[in-house]
Order: sequence, then structure tokens, then C-alpha cells
Amino acid sequence: MRNTINWTDCAVHISLDLWTSPNHRSFLVVVGHLLICTEIKTLLLGFRHLIGSHSGQNQAALFWEVAVEMGITCRLGYFTLDNASNNDIMLEAIADRLANLGIPFDPKKRRMRCLGHIINLLVKSFLFGENRAPLEFPVSSGTPEEEIQQLLEWQKLRDWNVQSTSESLYY
Repeated sequence: MRNTINWTDCAVHISLDLWTSPNHRSFLVVVGHLLICTEIKTLLLGFRHLIGSHSGQNQAALFWEVAVEMGITCRLGYFTLDNASNNDIMLEAIADRLANLGIPFDPKKRRMRCLGHIINLLVKSFLFGENRAPLEFPVSSGTPEEEIQQLLEWQKLRDWNVQSTSESLYY
């Protein structure tokens, strides 16, 4: 993959996301978008296990490992990220690392907000208002019977919330 990236001198634009799996493991995914021979290519650059907090500093350190490994530290373009505030801190930390290399990087100008994430937040807000509990299914380590009972209770709460929200749309 590194060879593919080195076929061009253009900027590598980044989509990056961090999430925690149901078994409480955090992962950082780094995707690169670049132009190679008049074709836009999207490449998975890194899928890394994040140990520790979701802080911007930790994300920046893990991203930087991927950027160095792929040889793109001098070619970073724009970043598409969700609205989490730790992403601002991550880009500031990346800007500091690039400044140490003599590479200008304005984190505010290089950050783009993920439209899909914004739409998701709007729909959740519209459907569920401030009560977002029905959106989150509780992770249980109980018996199968307890997990089934939790699922049924979660479904009732979710269904009630959707019904009451949709009824309010007509009145």
C-alpha cells in the first residue's frame, strides 16, 4: 500500500474515526483519499487498537505512527472527522509535530466535519429529543435469559419513545 501512495506527490486527505467495541476495545481507523493517475483512490492506511483514553493526544500519537509508517507526514491534506472536541486537540497535536518538521499546518482550516455524522445527530435529536437512552442498547455480561429481558425492556422503551415522538409531529 505504501508503494501505491508513493506513485503520486499529491496530498493525502484523511478520514479518521475512533470507536469502542461492545467488548470495550477502542480502535482508530485511518483512511486516505488521494489522486493517482487521474483516479481518486481510497485506501485503508491503518486500523489500530487504542490503549488508554480517547484523548486527542493519544489519537494524535496513534495517527502519527500510521502517517510515518505510510510515509505521508509531509503530504497531509484535509481531515474529515466527527464533531468530538478531542479531534480538535488531535489536530493541534499533529500541527505541533508538523511544525517540528518545518511543515505549516493550520488545524482549523484543515478540519472538515463529517456530514454523515451531523445528519445522524440531527435525526437522533429530532426522533428522540434529549432522551437518547432508547438508542443505546445496554451491554450485559449476565445470563442469556437476563440479556433477553434487557433487550425486551430496551425495545419497549425505544418503541414508546418513537411512537410518542411521531404522535407529536401530527399535533
